[in-house]
Amino acid sequence: MFQADPLWPEPLPNGWILAATIGVSSRLPGTMSGSFHRPQTLEQKETYQTRKEADCCTAAPDVLEFDAGGKTHPPLGQRPQTMTGRPPITASTIDKDGNVWLGANGAPQPGPATGQPGAIRRHRGPARRRARGTTVAGTTEGGGERGTYHDSFVLKFSPDGKFLGEIGHANGSKGSLDTENVRGVGPKSASCRGTNEVVLADGYGNHRVSVWDAATMKFKRMWGAYGKPPSDDPIPHYDVNSPQFGNPVHCAQPSSDGLIYVCDRTNNRIQVFKTDGPM
Repeated sequence: MFQADPLWPEPLPNGWILAATIGVSSRLPGTMSGSFHRPQTLEQKETYQTRKEADCCTAAPDVLEFDAGGKTHPPLGQRPQTMTGRPPITASTIDKDGNVWLGANGAPQPGPATGQPGAIRRHRGPARRRARGTTVAGTTEGGGERGTYHDSFVLKFSPDGKFLGEIGHANGSKGSLDTENVRGVGPKSASCRGTNEVVLADGYGNHRVSVWDAATMKFKRMWGAYGKPPSDDPIPHYDVNSPQFGNPVHCAQPSSDGLIYVCDRTNNRIQVFKTDGPM
């Protein structure tokens, strides 16, 4: 049977608290674990310390590392400017070298930092997004926002938190055929440890799986539903026979059998591919 350990992890330092936790990844079993959460989901009354109004509390850094006993290690290094104030992390994975890859699915432009006056929680609809100054022209259920899309990038960090580079650039996406940018990476992306590739569920704005070289961060290949070229044509949701992936493409998970399992969430289906794409 499974039993919760109420003493793991140890209390966080510095008055930190966790918000909506979206993932845990580990380098090796029984060693370090990384926890990924969304600081922007905290309420104003949870972040008094951020505004120096009380002794507690303030959002922990986006990524925390714990040892097997639950002790917190120094957080991931200072985020580059492109991350500051942006919508919260969606995708995370740790590759064979222990490097951490982070992506997100925020179409809106960056707003105030968590707990600061004027900060607005996410997931409150298009009206709130427009109020934050986004240039999104319209939305569809489950993603697929049109117009400028902020989170068109994925960031790579070393095991000790050094920023190593990025795939794509903020506001850079040109759509599902773009070979330089992503567009709203889904939460379950992963690395192919045997091929030194990063497989992305690309995802909330695009309609594809995209594969990138883990060392050079250069584009390698992409595919849509049934291994065909992706398209940005609007499609209805909940069609198990849809010729395209819907939004979001919620996972692209390599497995030990040499296949990639892709979650086509709003079409209620999973498609299975070889690592080169065609079924």
